[in-house]
Amino acid sequence: MSGGVAYARAIDYSSYYSVSYNNVESTGFRITGTYEIGPLVTKKLLHGFSASYILTNATFSEPNFNADIKVRTIPMYYAPKFMIGGEKAMVFTRGAIGMQFARFDIEGDYDNNDHDWGSMVELRLAVWLMSVKKFS
Repeated sequence: MSGGVAYARAIDYSSYYSVSYNNVESTGFRITGTYEIGPLVTKKLLHGFSASYILTNATFSEPNFNADIKVRTIPMYYAPKFMIGGEKAMVFTRGAIGMQFARFDIEGDYDNNDHDWGSMVELRLAVWLMSVKKFS
């Protein structure tokens, strides 16, 4: 389990619509759960699954339009990891293949809600450094 602060900025669609999103910033939180199975030794492949819950809120204010926007997202993905290294340091590469579901709620001068989904592919490279101190 892990978590953190989420920050997002809206894409500017002002060339398509009469509303400018340049000043809209949203903040919120993210909670992630990851499960990995496999031997924790070098040169091994681990299989993992991860799911998250992300919630962001924003306030939109224009002269003719005011709204509170809430976006809830649930990304889920399969994440294999391949590790190479020894006892002091490891390098691992991790992929991700999955999808996300999102729900949008707008409250204010214009009340509306909608949902959407999409797919994702990701590749990461990371270094894991370990330090061991023996106490007597």
